[in-house]
Amino acid sequence: MTESSQELTTSLYFAFKQMQKIFYSVAQEHGLASAQWGALKILWDSDGLTISELSERLFLKNSSMTTLVDRMERDGYVVRKRMKDDRRVVKVYLTNKGVEIKDKVPDFETYFLHVMNGILSTDEKNTLLHLLNKLSGGLIGYQCSNGKNK
Repeated sequence: MTESSQELTTSLYFAFKQMQKIFYSVAQEHGLASAQWGALKILWDSDGLTISELSERLFLKNSSMTTLVDRMERDGYVVRKRMKDDRRVVKVYLTNKGVEIKDKVPDFETYFLHVMNGILSTDEKNTLLHLLNKLSGGLIGYQCSNGKNK
C-alpha cells in the first residue's frame, strides 16, 4: 500500500470517527443513544418500516436492529405492529413520544453543516460532497479479491 493511500484511508477513518463523536455527544445531550437517533431520523422520514428495512438503512444486522428496536420500544419511542394481511411481517411505528422528540433534537445534517462552516469554505464543502458521492457510488458492489462483498 502506498503512503498516500494509507493517508487517505486513515484520514477518512479519523474524519468518520470525529463525526461519530459529535453525533454521539449530541444524541446523549437529548437522552438518546446515537443508534436510536439514527433510527428515529429514518422513521421520521418513513414511518412504518420493517426491521429489515431499518437495518438496511442503518447498515446494521437484523439481530442488532431487533435489539435496538427492543430498547426504543422499552423507552416509549416506537411500537411494533404485526400486519393483518401477512402476520409474518412486523413494522415499526413511532409513538407520540417518538414524534415529539423530533422538535427537541437538532437535525444532524444541519447541525454538522454548521460545524463544517467554521472548517471548510462553501466551495470546499461542495467539492468534498461531490468526491464522497463519487467514491460511494464507485464502491457499491465492489468485490474483494476473495469474491465477497465487504
